[in-house]
Amino acid sequence: MCHYNYYEIMRKSKDNRVLRYQMVTYAQQKGIKPAMRHFKASRNTVRKWLRRWEDFGYEGLREVSRRPHNSPNAVPPEEREVLKELKKTYKRMGADQIKRKEELTRSARTIRKVWREEGVSSRRRRKKHETKQNLRAVKKQYALFQQVMEDTKDLDDIPEYYIQMKTKNLFTIQYTFREVTSGLMFLGFADQRSLTYSALFARYINYNLCKYGVDLSKSERQTDNVLSIQADGKLNPRASIQRKLKVFRDKNM
Repeated sequence: MCHYNYYEIMRKSKDNRVLRYQMVTYAQQKGIKPAMRHFKASRNTVRKWLRRWEDFGYEGLREVSRRPHNSPNAVPPEEREVLKELKKTYKRMGADQIKRKEELTRSARTIRKVWREEGVSSRRRRKKHETKQNLRAVKKQYALFQQVMEDTKDLDDIPEYYIQMKTKNLFTIQYTFREVTSGLMFLGFADQRSLTYSALFARYINYNLCKYGVDLSKSERQTDNVLSIQADGKLNPRASIQRKLKVFRDKNM
């Protein structure tokens, strides 16, 4: 006898035809009532699949969709076209807003379903990995050392480092210089946060890069406050990566 209920196995099975095939062959050999007891299924269930097995063979054991052929509540083609045109007219509005504005009788859920079936673009928020991929595409357009990120970090908020920092009198501030295209990074450390230390760290980086022939004439440095410092020392607040990412999205939409 089968240790599990027929319907419990059906819910977890990937191919329902396997168990049904065993059931109908058992029923052919020993009868419908013994098969019903062995597989813990109802009499009607055994009879149904036995008839389908006799009429259509193994393919007849496949689950048949119960969806009706005709739906009286289906959205007619004329109304679907109207919903598509409304979405094109109100590009930045959602289904709920358009429903209220145009006083539509269809629910917002149905309107969204029609848009999805018709392939109309929605206001779906980009997922985090999609934003990162777009950002990588922006960074690839930069030349080497064209865009640089400078950051200052307090190290006393790292639990694993704090005890060692106090007992061994280690550095508390980290200065970071990162080239966004290649990922090249330079690090500097200090005992306190200071504008003098930041300037010295930047000058030290410039000196060594120029020493090895790196052209910094078109370089822009982005600081913590999202402002960008050009090679001539002027501020360029519109050159941040976030704004360039927006321009990239607009061009590729």
